[in-house]
Amino acid sequence: MTCGIYQIKLRDSNRRYIGSSKNIEFRWTCHVWDLDRHRHVNIFLQRLWDKYGQSRFEFSILEICPKDDLLRIEQHWIDSVLPHERINISKVTTGGGMTGRHHSEESKQ
Repeated sequence: MTCGIYQIKLRDSNRRYIGSSKNIEFRWTCHVWDLDRHRHVNIFLQRLWDKYGQSRFEFSILEICPKDDLLRIEQHWIDSVLPHERINISKVTTGGGMTGRHHSEESKQ
């Protein structure tokens, strides 16, 4: 389990999605699972994936860090990417992303 900041980058371009996770390898698996099933929450990343296919993307670790620093460091990396190169929907982290969030049974349905 690698805790840190990662990117999903469209090869031969500077377009990239920046993310953070306490378990980067598992998070990548979740991204691919959702993208292959055309249900990723990031419509921009999904459209690029559908257009170019998995082989045109590369996954890489940008920085390994303690989990308490994930959001701060992820924000630093997001800020370092030019807006036209960013695939992230939001340009700011939202105080924890999905960390610690629980969905009601109704929303899960």
